[in-house]
Amino acid sequence: MNWFGRQLEEHHLFRRLVIVFFLFVYLEVTRESFSYAYFAAELGISATDTVLVLGSLQTLMTLLMGYAFKIYSNSRLKD
Repeated sequence: MNWFGRQLEEHHLFRRLVIVFFLFVYLEVTRESFSYAYFAAELGISATDTVLVLGSLQTLMTLLMGYAFKIYSNSRLKD
């Protein structure tokens, strides 16, 4: 546990892991968005409705990722 604790404190491992986690979640949302787009195209759902759904999903994740990166950048400036 001493090595892991030192990695968290000295090398700021936790904040890097958070960024990697958010990148993975962003990837999953993008993958699901593509799946929904193909599904909506097969069902004949209008493009406007499809874009509204995909835009709402991607907007939320983009805002969350941007906020996390802002906090990450500000914490790096304090070091």
